Amino acid sequence: MKLKSVLFPVLSFLAIAGCQITHEVENPVERSSVWYKETAVATVQQRLRDPESMRLISVSEPFAIQAALQGQTGVCVTLNAKNAYGGYASASTYLVSFLGGHLRTWQGTSPVEDISASAGLICP
Repeated sequence: MKLKSVLFPVLSFLAIAGCQITHEVENPVERSSVWYKETAVATVQQRLRDPESMRLISVSEPFAIQAALQGQTGVCVTLNAKNAYGGYASASTYLVSFLGGHLRTWQGTSPVEDISASAGLICP
């Protein structure tokens, strides 16, 4: 009797654990163009040495990034901010990547990348 009371829960657990449960992948949250832009600017601003010194020059409309991961969206942010010496440096352009309606952070990588040298080729 005691053996049955112990075996039944253990066998039940093993039977349930062996089942494969599949979840349907939800569609990414629909985000507005304004949300993408505001999130991109705030994300870049957090990376600056002196966030309060940021002078925003332009923010692109969200665009599809042609990359290995389909469904990526990018926003280019061009700004001027103070450098380590306290003076304004030249304008810099950053690409902020989104995947599925969220900032793209994959295996610890940053969703923000300085693309100043190639901004003309990437940003619309």
